[in-house]
Amino acid sequence: MSALVDADPGRERAVRLLALARYRTGGQAEALATVRASKRYLADELGLDAGQELQALERDLLTGDVVAGAATPAAVPTGRPDELAALLDEADRALHGTRVVWLSGDAGAGKSHLLGAATAELSHRGWRVTRGNCPESDGAPPAWPWTELLRRAATAYGDLPANLEPLITSTSDPVDVFRLGHALGNFLAELAGPAPLLVVLDDLHRADELTLHLLRLVLEVLDDAPVLMITTHRTAASGTGLAAVQVAASGRDGRHLPLGPLTDDGVVAVLGACGVTGLPPAEFTVLCERSDRNPLYVTEFARLVTDEGAAALEHGLPAGIADLVRHRLRHLPDTTIQVLRAAAVIGRDADLDVLAGMYGTGPEHLLDALEPALAARVLTEPAPDRIRFTHSLVRDTLYEDQSRSRRVRLHAAALAAIANLRPHDVSALAHHAALSATPATAHIAVEHLVEAARRADAHGTYLDAAALWNSAVAAHEMSSRTTEAELCALLAAQTGALARSGDIVTARAARARAVDVARRHRDTDATIAALTAWAAPVTWTIRVEPGADRHILDPIESVLTTPGLGDRDRALLHVARAFELEGPDSAGALDSARQAWALARAGNDAAVRCRALNALGYLAYGPDPVGQRREIAADLLAEAAAAGDTAFQAQAHFQWFLAAAAETALDEAREHADLAVRYASGRQLTQLIGVLALFRSVMRLLAGDAAGALAGYDAITARLTAEGTASAQWIGTIGRIGAGVLRGDLAPLVAELTAVETARPHSVRFPLVLALLDAGDEDRARGLWEAHRPHPRDYYWLAMTTLQALAAARLGDIETARTCHDALQPFSGRIAGLDSGSFCAGPVDAALAETSELLGDDAAAARYRSAAGSLTAALERRLQDPAWASWC
Repeated sequence: MSALVDADPGRERAVRLLALARYRTGGQAEALATVRASKRYLADELGLDAGQELQALERDLLTGDVVAGAATPAAVPTGRPDELAALLDEADRALHGTRVVWLSGDAGAGKSHLLGAATAELSHRGWRVTRGNCPESDGAPPAWPWTELLRRAATAYGDLPANLEPLITSTSDPVDVFRLGHALGNFLAELAGPAPLLVVLDDLHRADELTLHLLRLVLEVLDDAPVLMITTHRTAASGTGLAAVQVAASGRDGRHLPLGPLTDDGVVAVLGACGVTGLPPAEFTVLCERSDRNPLYVTEFARLVTDEGAAALEHGLPAGIADLVRHRLRHLPDTTIQVLRAAAVIGRDADLDVLAGMYGTGPEHLLDALEPALAARVLTEPAPDRIRFTHSLVRDTLYEDQSRSRRVRLHAAALAAIANLRPHDVSALAHHAALSATPATAHIAVEHLVEAARRADAHGTYLDAAALWNSAVAAHEMSSRTTEAELCALLAAQTGALARSGDIVTARAARARAVDVARRHRDTDATIAALTAWAAPVTWTIRVEPGADRHILDPIESVLTTPGLGDRDRALLHVARAFELEGPDSAGALDSARQAWALARAGNDAAVRCRALNALGYLAYGPDPVGQRREIAADLLAEAAAAGDTAFQAQAHFQWFLAAAAETALDEAREHADLAVRYASGRQLTQLIGVLALFRSVMRLLAGDAAGALAGYDAITARLTAEGTASAQWIGTIGRIGAGVLRGDLAPLVAELTAVETARPHSVRFPLVLALLDAGDEDRARGLWEAHRPHPRDYYWLAMTTLQALAAARLGDIETARTCHDALQPFSGRIAGLDSGSFCAGPVDAALAETSELLGDDAAAARYRSAAGSLTAALERRLQDPAWASWC
C-alpha cells in the first residue's frame, strides 16, 4: 500500500486506507502526514481540493475520533496492557454516568501513548473524542486547554453556544467563572447525547487556576451523562493546586491510575514497536538499568540500537535522556538544527507562520529544513500549519543547549513575528517580551507584561498574574528608560496578585517596598495604594512576626490623619490596620475593623464592603463579637455575590462554617464548609481543604476514633511540611493535645510541649502545665504557672482559656479560676476549640464544673459535669451516623 501511494499520491481511496492502517497501529502522526502529503499533491500538482472523505479523515485524526469500517484497531504496543484494560473498564462504567481518571507518571512514562491506544479503541467503539493540552511552556492564555478542547469539538461536531465565547476569544474582561463552568459542563453533556464522550485534559501539572476551577465546575455539572474524563499529569511536577482539585472532586466516581516502570514484557513490547527484537539477555539487562524502564528512554535506546547495533549498549552509552536526544539530533543537517532551535524558543508547539516570521520568509521555505526532523521523529505535524516536538524533553534539550544571548535574540524575533501576525495574543507577547528584554527594550516588555498581568488578574489566575507582575517589576528595574516613581503602581499590583496567590511573605515584602518608594517621593496617593494593595480574602493571619510591624502600621496611622481623606481610602486603611494589629492588639484591631465597616457600609463599593466585612468577620473568630458571627458572614456573602467575587463568597461560607461549628451546629457547619470549597480556587482552595481536613480530624476525635483522628493530623502535618509551611509541626501538636484532653492524660506530651513552649513562650503554657501535672511534676507546673498570662483573644482563646481554667482548678488558684469561670460561662454548652475549626479542648462545661467545685458551688459543678457528659455522648452518637462517618 505504501508503494502504491508513493507512486500516485492522488489516489484518495488508497491514501485513506494507508492512513487508517497507520493510525490503527499507533502511528497517528504518520497517518496525518500521509493525508496531508496527498492533499499537498492534489493542490500543487493538480489544482484540486481533497474529497470530502479525505478531509473528514484529517479532521478525525486531529480529534482522535477515527471510526472507519468494522475492523477492530490493531493492539497498540504501549507496553502497558493492564493499564489500558483499566482505562477501557472505566469507559464501560462511564456509560452509566460520568467518571474521571487521574493518570499520572513521570516524564516519558507513556501517558500520551497509553491515551492514544485508549482513544483509538474508544473511537472504534463509536465514542466521540475531544481533548485539550496544557501548554508545556509559558505564554498561553488562561484556560487554554479548554479553549483548545472546544475548538476541536467545534471542528468535529458543530458550532459552540454563545455562552462559551469567553473561552474562544481573547478578552481581558472579568469572567463569571461559575456561569462559564456550568455552560461548559452542559455543553459537554449535550455533546455526549448522540454517543458517549471521551474528554482528555493533558499535562494538568501545567494547568493554571482557571483551568482547574473550570474542571471542578464541569465535574459538578456532569452526572448521568456518558462521559469519561481522563486527565494526565507528571507525578513529581504536580503542585498543591492540582492536589486540592483532586480532593475537592473526590466525590466524583473514578480512579487514580499511576504509571510505574515497565515490566520485562512491557520493555519487550516497546522495543518490538521500534523494530528491535531478540536483544541478548546481557544487553537487555543493561538497557533496562540505564533506561529505568521508562518507555521514552527505552524508545530512545531502541533507536540507538537500530542506528548503531546492540554493541552500542556496551560502549559509549549516552549518560541520560538529554544525551540520547543530542545523539539523535547530531545526524540532522545544520539548517534543520537551526530551525529546531528557533522552534524550541516558541515552545513545544510552533506555528509555521510564526517560525517563518522569525526568519523573514514564507512557511513553504521552512519545509525542506523540517523534513529531516519529521523523518527522524523529532517532530510531528498535528495540524497543517503547526509542528510539535515529539516530547517536551526534546524541546527542552534544544532550548537549554543554546546560550542565553542566542535565546534572547530568538525570543526577540518571536516577539516581532507574533506582534505582526497576532497583535492581540497578549500572553505570548508578554512571554517573549520578558525573555527578550535588554536594558534598551525592557520598557516595551513592561507594557506587554502589565497588559497580560491585568488579564490574568481579571480571569482569577493569580499565580500567573503574580509571575507576570514579578517580571514587570524586574523589567522595569532592568530598563534604562524608566523612573523609580513609576515603580509604585507595579509594586502595588504585584502585592495584590501575590496576596491572592497565597505567597504571604513575598507579598508583604513587595508592599513594604512600595510604601518605601511612595514615601520617598512624598506621594500620598501612591502610599495609600501601596498600604491598601492587599485585596485578597484573609482566612488566617497575614503577619509573619509575633509583634506588630511598625514599618506598615506607622505609615497607616500617619496617612489616617491626612485632612480630606476619602471614606473609601479611610475604610481600606482601617482594614489594613486591623489585620496588622490582630494578635498584638486585638482590641485595637477590632476597633479598626468596626470603623472600616461603618465607613464601607455608607458607601456603594461592594469590593470595599467585602474587605471590611472580611476584617470584621476575622476578628469575630475570637470571643468578642461572637454573637455577630452569622450576621457578618451573611452580609459578606451578599456583598461578595454583588461584587461577583467568588473568593470572598468562599470566605463568607468559611466564616459561616466557623460560626456554626462554634455552636456545635454540625450539619450547618458541614453545609457551609462544602460551599466554601465549592467557591474557592487556587491557593485559597488549598488552604480551605487543609482547614477542613483538620475539622474532619476533630470530628473523628469527638466520634471516639482517636487513632483515626491522629492519623489525619499526621497526614496534614506531613503534607504541609512537604510544602514548606513553617507552622506544619504545630498541626500535629494540637491534634495530640485534643486526644490527650479527651482521654484525660497529657503526660506523654511533656517533651513535645516543652519544645514548643521554649520556641514560642506562652503559646502552649496551659496544656504544658496540665501535662506536667498528669506526669506528677507539680513543682515544675507551679513554676510555669507563676509566670502565666491570659491567652490573646483570638481563634484559640476559648480552647486555651478552657485549659487555663482546668489548670487553675487543679492548682487551687481561686482567683484565676474565678476569672476564667466568669469568662467561660457565656460559652457553656460548647466544645472548646471548635470555633477555630481545627482544635478540640473538650467541653467548656467540663472546665466550668472544675472551677465551680473549687469555688464551692457543688450543685453547679454537678450540673456542668452532667451537661459535659451529655454533650460528648450526643456528639459521639451523631458523628457515628453513616452520613457523618463517610464525610469524615
